[in-house]
Amino acid sequence: MYKATGYEDIPYLPAAPLTETLSYNTYSTYASDRRKYRRYLCALKSALANFVWKTAGEKSIVIMVLGAGRGPLVSASIEALSSCSVHGKVYAVEKNPNAIVTLNFLNRTKWDNQVTVVFSDMRDFHPSDENKADIVVSELLGSFGDNELSPECLDGALHLMKVLFAAIPFNPMCYRILADCISIPCNYTSYIAPIHSPKLHQTVRQQALREQQIMADPLAEPMYFHLVINVPSFNQVSSSHFVIVNNLSSNDRFKELTFFAKESCDLSGLVGFFNAELFTGSTLNILPNRHTPGLFSWFPIYFPFKDPIFVKKGEKIVIDFWRASNARQVWYEWCMVKPIQTPIMNCNGRSSAIRKI
Repeated sequence: MYKATGYEDIPYLPAAPLTETLSYNTYSTYASDRRKYRRYLCALKSALANFVWKTAGEKSIVIMVLGAGRGPLVSASIEALSSCSVHGKVYAVEKNPNAIVTLNFLNRTKWDNQVTVVFSDMRDFHPSDENKADIVVSELLGSFGDNELSPECLDGALHLMKVLFAAIPFNPMCYRILADCISIPCNYTSYIAPIHSPKLHQTVRQQALREQQIMADPLAEPMYFHLVINVPSFNQVSSSHFVIVNNLSSNDRFKELTFFAKESCDLSGLVGFFNAELFTGSTLNILPNRHTPGLFSWFPIYFPFKDPIFVKKGEKIVIDFWRASNARQVWYEWCMVKPIQTPIMNCNGRSSAIRKI
């Protein structure tokens, strides 16, 4: 059992790895989550077994680690290839100049120069057709699944995947691709629930006054007012052969959710979680009642209301929730519809948004 300590009861702003350079401490925290990488290793072995079955073992495989960081997924990829006795190439694609130093060092001292280290944004890397990926591996998930722009990152990496065919219709902003590639993770789902936590509400309010922010990524363990209900999900792929339908608003989502109050209390906001399927049989889950044992890389995300809202026991609660975007950024909006109508929080991303560029 591994446990992160020193972060309790402190809200943190979510990371933005697409536009920011992650710190050494952030990478160290990620790398110390051994349970997470064991799950990735199991997923890689399963994906390799699928590949060997599909090709009858007659083909070399290309694995691309997108956002390789300091290399834990690269190590897992090499171990999986060795364990499954599969011949293949491993690419480590990373845009952080500090992390590249570590990757090059590990390639010389640990990986026996088996890895092709690529210093590039994944959106700008263009390998030859024979070196495109059979498996892409990433750990781009945030506490709400897609809040660190995993969909947008992987949309920008479609050209790295081996493709069977691409059919381009008359609308130039929409295309369909049948890709002969496995993505790890293969899908993930976001969840949300109303929450009662006066302490968290007060802490975030004080932080918002200082930083003009209204969304934080807390590690606190507040009282979960209602078991989570499924909200906007984003399915990256469903199998080794998958269809991607892309257009300018494909990653936007809307969901109206209904809850019933278990107790009379003041609702402080909404709390969010995610569940990810890496590959068949391997999952990462931060839902309170299904949390992956020993996993500490992600904490629940908090979407506050401007003011606490009183609800009575048994009362119906209706929440509207959006994932919205424009050419430059992605943001979330939310409001209560019943028992009272509230203004839309974070309308047009005015207080909190995640930059694409």
